[in-house]
Amino acid sequence: MAGAQPKPGNLMHPEQRAERAGKYFAPEPSTPVAQYVKLAFGGGLLLMALVMFAVGDAAICLGFLCGVGGAVLVVLGLVGLLNYAEARRRAYPRATDQEMDAWLYGAEEAIAQMGYRRLNIHPTELAQGRRPYLVFYGIPELFSVLPFHWNRGRDGKLRYSAYKIMIVYMSNWRLPVYECVLDIATGATIRDSTKEYALGNVDGMETSADRVSVFNEQWKPGSDGNSGGVFTGAIGNGPNMGAQFGHYTQRQIIKLLVSGRVAVDLWLGIAPNEAMVIQGVTEPSSVDAMISQLREHLREHSGAAYPDGNAALSGPAVPSGADPTALLMPPPSEGHTTEPIRQRPPGEENEQRHS
Repeated sequence: MAGAQPKPGNLMHPEQRAERAGKYFAPEPSTPVAQYVKLAFGGGLLLMALVMFAVGDAAICLGFLCGVGGAVLVVLGLVGLLNYAEARRRAYPRATDQEMDAWLYGAEEAIAQMGYRRLNIHPTELAQGRRPYLVFYGIPELFSVLPFHWNRGRDGKLRYSAYKIMIVYMSNWRLPVYECVLDIATGATIRDSTKEYALGNVDGMETSADRVSVFNEQWKPGSDGNSGGVFTGAIGNGPNMGAQFGHYTQRQIIKLLVSGRVAVDLWLGIAPNEAMVIQGVTEPSSVDAMISQLREHLREHSGAAYPDGNAALSGPAVPSGADPTALLMPPPSEGHTTEPIRQRPPGEENEQRHS
């Protein structure tokens, strides 16, 4: 990569950071092989024209044609090289993938602390023994105010010039939400906002996604080739019959409803390596994990009780041979940590744990 090696972290000069971050989204020019070929052929034709001019009258016309063709190829090759040089000037020096990630994550703690102050959150009101807040990364709506670009890095991750960051604090008696837009080039936040609702007024949460699911069953047509068919286990039988085998999701929208209206909404992208989830093989996406955490938090403070192991289950019938208690949600006291959880931004790679 062209240019001097950058200074690590926050030691980089703001102007240098802005330049490198801006050029990260410029297309990288490919090696101008075609231009070199034009120069080579054009030079060869010009040399041939000189030889033909030296031969005499019989070859002058052919030499003239070779000279014109060679000159045209040389000019085209030179113009192409000049365009290539200009493209390199626009694309380099550019930020590395690691720098872009460091600028995003490096601002996370400062943004969370800003939310603490803006919402006047006291540590004693946060749920003890669990994550103090959830960090969601979304796509901003400030296209007309803030230039917005995206690019796929050399590691295959999709990165953006700005992120809408939403932090939900896990308060025991209210739902504090802090939102802002982070400009990666400058590290500044733009148009921050605070939202605060009593947990008792939160009606629920809605999600929508472009999810495509695959199940452990397939349709076996009836005798007429259409009606009267039955489902047969193609991948699994017994208790696993009809269970979800996997799903593919690229984007998701989360909405929080307060007093019957949408109070908070965010468009989320799913990291490419997290888009495909296979039950029992790959981990759920970080977005799904955080949505589950938020759902659990809202349920705990809504006055609803977790079902008993012996209680009758509502909803779809339990598959034959399955243990009904195994389908119940685990109690909220399990699996809690004191570390904040964040969504892996759209495009971020992470190692998948195999069971």
